Amino acid sequence: MKAIRLGVAAALAAAGVQARSAPAPAPRELTTTRVEPVVPCEDLDWLAGAWRTADGPASSGSSAEELWMAEAEGLMLGLGRTVTGPGRRSFEYIRIEREKGGKIHFHGSRQGGPSVAFRLVTCSPRWVTFENGDHDYPQQITYRREGDVLTASIATLSGSNRQTVRYERR
Repeated sequence: MKAIRLGVAAALAAAGVQARSAPAPAPRELTTTRVEPVVPCEDLDWLAGAWRTADGPASSGSSAEELWMAEAEGLMLGLGRTVTGPGRRSFEYIRIEREKGGKIHFHGSRQGGPSVAFRLVTCSPRWVTFENGDHDYPQQITYRREGDVLTASIATLSGSNRQTVRYERR
């Protein structure tokens, strides 16, 4: 081994390369953390607005609404409300945040409980998907807009148990 190291040092010296002392690299820490790639996503303001299911309380006794504020300083805030009958209602605080490194996450907090984060995995004009494989359900959240119609769906990562809501702009 010494001969090889000396041989490399001799070859560098013969080529006129001067050896420089460099600090030893810091030891690498082994973790199980997954690297989340940065998905480019320029604009999510197409999601902003007031959205409500077409079949409101007058026709079926159930309705769902989402309200989204436009993005400001990397933050979009939203609120969801679902009414499925007399005395049966739920709500969710929702937000989309851009981190300094460019990563984007969706956070949902049902009934004011702890927030669950979902990372951005797909972004195109008027279509966005967030995922969290460690969450029980949902593991995937998708929004898609066509004109004044916003479709939101939740599912497992495999796409099973998909539930979809169709909203109209109000």
